[in-house]
Amino acid sequence: MTAIFPLTSLSGLLCELFEQVREGVLLCDAAGGVISANRSAGRQLGRGSFAATGLGDLFAEPCLSRARACVEESSDRTIDFLCPDRDGTHLFDCRLYRYGRSDVDSPFYLLSFSEALHSESHEAPEGGRCDSIGRLRQPLANLKAAAENLLTYPDMSTVMRSAFENIIAQESDSLTRTVDGLAGLCTESLTGNFIPVPCNAMVLVGRVLSLAGSPLKLAPMSPVDLQEVLVDGRWMQQLLLSLFEFLRENNIDLSALRFHPEATGRFIYLDMLWEGSPLKAAAIEEWRRLPLSRVAGSPSGADVLRGHGSDLWSQKSEKAGFALIRLPLPLASAERNTNG
Repeated sequence: MTAIFPLTSLSGLLCELFEQVREGVLLCDAAGGVISANRSAGRQLGRGSFAATGLGDLFAEPCLSRARACVEESSDRTIDFLCPDRDGTHLFDCRLYRYGRSDVDSPFYLLSFSEALHSESHEAPEGGRCDSIGRLRQPLANLKAAAENLLTYPDMSTVMRSAFENIIAQESDSLTRTVDGLAGLCTESLTGNFIPVPCNAMVLVGRVLSLAGSPLKLAPMSPVDLQEVLVDGRWMQQLLLSLFEFLRENNIDLSALRFHPEATGRFIYLDMLWEGSPLKAAAIEEWRRLPLSRVAGSPSGADVLRGHGSDLWSQKSEKAGFALIRLPLPLASAERNTNG
């Protein structure tokens, strides 16, 4: 590379690429303090400056802590994860890379991120969203005009006052319907945008355990464990993290995880076992309905399960005194056989 570009030119080229890349990029020191940020990072986070700023000032600390712990223990030093911003108003698709040779360099982190809920391949009609947004303007303008008239002319006649009050009531109702429709389009767009790809089930669950800080170890691999599952890795990872948190909130300490084939050969079961009784269906249903992040329009656990043609339930284990939650994961081989 240096035979083509002098070092000074190469440095300038890298700086230019750093500024032009679409993803937000933050270069941070070992403590998480931001050393440098590109323009996209400032635009996505709504900041003009990152002086005296740390990653913990920008993103949700629990997600960051899990990711940093994972890359410090992992041999590849890179992890992909979903993380909301500090205020919980945006959800980002992040990649964290850690560099540093223990006795030679001070470690530093490179974090790249982009809006997790944005995709150029959304199936939902773009025109529908734009039309809904356009329909917000008229009722808002009418509401503003009616309110201003009521405030400006407090001594207006009863008939005129009643007319303006009716406008406020009617336009409020129209605005509510339009916002509800827009929210429905957003949810439809998000939940219809799962992109399943083949991945190893053991690797997926192992990564989730690392992020969740769980001490559980998976059983040795068997041939069925080596089969690939067809899932959207980002959202299935988020679903499992949410599920583990839900179990902790219910004072359930998992004692084992295991994989075994489902009878039709289309799925592989992921069983999560603990000593005690099965969870009530109502409790699981309540968790399924919750969004997986605080970002408006985020899919719920039920949406992710439905998008994968799956579900989960709790039952007694064949091991006396134990219960489990069972999650069917679609097998990639089953999908290929069906398509073939």
